[in-house]
Amino acid sequence: MADWAREPFFTIVLSLVFPPYFVSVVAADPVRGTALWGYGLATASALLVVLSPFAGAAADSTGRRKPWIVGCVIVAAAALASLWVATGAPGRIIWVLASCALAQLAIELSRVFTDSMVLRAAARERVGELSGLAVGLGFAASILYICATLVFDGASARTISALSGAWLAVFFVPLLLWCPDYPGELRGWAASRRDSLARLRNLLRDLVLVPQVGRFLLARMIYWDGMMGLFSFIAILASSRLEWRASEISAFGLLGLIAGAAGGIFGGVLDRRFGSKRPLMGALVIMLAVSIVMLIELPDNSERAIDAKLFSSAGDLTFLSLAIVASAGVGALLASSRSMMVRLSPADRLGEFFGLYVMVGRASSFAAPLLVALATTAFGNQTTGVFGVALTFMAFGLVLLGRVHEPAR
Repeated sequence: MADWAREPFFTIVLSLVFPPYFVSVVAADPVRGTALWGYGLATASALLVVLSPFAGAAADSTGRRKPWIVGCVIVAAAALASLWVATGAPGRIIWVLASCALAQLAIELSRVFTDSMVLRAAARERVGELSGLAVGLGFAASILYICATLVFDGASARTISALSGAWLAVFFVPLLLWCPDYPGELRGWAASRRDSLARLRNLLRDLVLVPQVGRFLLARMIYWDGMMGLFSFIAILASSRLEWRASEISAFGLLGLIAGAAGGIFGGVLDRRFGSKRPLMGALVIMLAVSIVMLIELPDNSERAIDAKLFSSAGDLTFLSLAIVASAGVGALLASSRSMMVRLSPADRLGEFFGLYVMVGRASSFAAPLLVALATTAFGNQTTGVFGVALTFMAFGLVLLGRVHEPAR
């Protein structure tokens, strides 16, 4: 249910609805808007690199996770409410980007705490199945959220983006009420900070003693950046290059989310039967192949008629089909990545290792949107920036993942 609560933010605010709105309305220039959006994502990722290991270590030093989760949810909901105010008048680009970055930071930190609670909810051999179910529920939540926005078609992009904060707060309640927390008392900030720093130093030292974790974290850092580099900008490409309207982007979002949910659940089933590595590598190969074809076949609909039907050209249908297949790959990637980390990490230090998981996963994640922004600015071409960066990162991550040895089942 935590993934159910979080996912509409990533789908609506970071992927489908708000980025095209930001590029076309807030920034009022597709090329400049794409670059600014990339810089904003890079800033949020850089902050997450700094804060996530301290979050995981603090959680383990205090035992309890739920007080930290509540703080993250409050900050994220407030930032998203601020986003609605910021977009009420033109020219507030910095405010808008800051609100998005703060919400993303708080929501990603909440994942450190919830992921480290996984063994309170399931036996280790069922973690892959639980992770796949959570990914599927997250995509299902986004499907429901988009359907609700289509029913209330008078709602603006700024309204449905801001309301994702209310959704987040409401649907975190089941986890807070019923998921078992770790025992412990929430200590003062000074004592917690000292213990967290000590745990972080020990964690980085002990990581050398668990080399497979280090190899996997490095591989995930690279391929995750490639995936984020593609899906953070795919709606912007569809809106500006293909001239897709809001209805077409919503339709793509629904189909992609259904595929992602199916991919996550199916990936969890494969994970339980074959382990985590093979589903991970298969998903990456599929995403690489699809991205190459998308790059080659991406049409330019700049002369498209205003009254054209949905997905009226063969190029539109090709791009839509490929993007849906890539979405299924993302679902499997999400499920098996989390499961692989649980399989490789010491059971009594999951909070620390998941803090490192997020930190390393974000250690270079500012690089992908930053490189997209720089390439878009330098070449004046969005396609070169998005696909060039995404393909490079995913291919390198696949090679590194091949060197990770999964423990015997």
